[in-house]
Amino acid sequence: MSYAGRVILRRVQPWIPFVVMVGVLLAGLSGTGRTATGDAPHILAIGQKLAGMLAQGEFLTFYESISSLVSPHPPGGYFLVVILDLIGWSNLPVGVSICGLALMWHGMVLLTSKEGQSRWGPWLGGLLIMASGLTWFSVEQMAWDLLSAGCVAACIGHLHASDGLRKLGHGLYFGLFMGLGFVTKYTFPAFLVLPVVFAGWAIVRFRSYAGLFTALAAFMILAGPWYWGHTQAVLAYVAHSANAAATLSDSPASSWAYRLSAENLLYYPTVLRDALGWPGLLVVGLGFTRGWSSPSGRWAAWGVLGGGFILTFAGENQSRYILPALPLLAAIVDIGVRPGLGQSLSRFGLVAGLCAALPAAWGSWTAYSSSERAPASRDQNHA
Repeated sequence: MSYAGRVILRRVQPWIPFVVMVGVLLAGLSGTGRTATGDAPHILAIGQKLAGMLAQGEFLTFYESISSLVSPHPPGGYFLVVILDLIGWSNLPVGVSICGLALMWHGMVLLTSKEGQSRWGPWLGGLLIMASGLTWFSVEQMAWDLLSAGCVAACIGHLHASDGLRKLGHGLYFGLFMGLGFVTKYTFPAFLVLPVVFAGWAIVRFRSYAGLFTALAAFMILAGPWYWGHTQAVLAYVAHSANAAATLSDSPASSWAYRLSAENLLYYPTVLRDALGWPGLLVVGLGFTRGWSSPSGRWAAWGVLGGGFILTFAGENQSRYILPALPLLAAIVDIGVRPGLGQSLSRFGLVAGLCAALPAAWGSWTAYSSSERAPASRDQNHA
């Protein structure tokens, strides 16, 4: 094989498991008769309305409309729906979900590429993601958290690859993906707090100020213009969303009593247990014990720990909010289990990962690929 062919194969080969994973997800979810609920219908309606404005040349109306979008999401993600609609993509929920999953995989590849991993990319972590019911549910419902998860994984992946922002190219992409995340989902910053803190320490240590300014410039170009005129509205909306008094009482003491209750503190660990199962959690624990010694493992772990802590005390619990932790945990498994498969512990981890993921993947397939009959009022089989 020629040198160019080897380079192309080296670039493409880590993405082959991702293509298989997406194919399985879409094949399982197609033709089930279920439609997305929650935020998806109004997101699609708004996105298609905005695309219609651009198609008809109503640029001023488009600008005024996109600028007014503050709740429940900032306007960044709507641009993806607009672009897909303008290019004629027939199934918009599928297109949005594929973009989110692709960003997740991109970040996982960056996190694992320096750890002597297989040429096939983080396939073991990808298998855990595909096995999780949370992934299937998010793809089916076109959860906006898929885009948030993709931006989180891409940010942390480029932060690791930048080597303390000393590599300007990765520093540039880190700033761009951070800006994209800020204008896509309000829960996105929770998973970047600890990584950014430790990145700041690395910047001071290595004096990589050029990388810092590059990342800040990229962030400000992408997110700065919108937040310049909407910061007050965003802070008001986020404060209102995090106000537990709206559902509990008007007393701050009772609000914090709820936040410190066992029910609240164990909510997101319980969600992860349900998403991965006890066998999956055991594999993640094994990945943590071995992956912590790796820089990329620590970057991913800081994202999970910081995001989980902030969401726990944010005041509003939603299972989908923790979705960005899933690709980071999957990367930790691949980092901690896969290197040195000649070692007995690595062999045990690989077997344990397969034993945990394969039955769960089959269970998710059977649960989400089953067809759902239309209600009698809409069933036309008798006609």
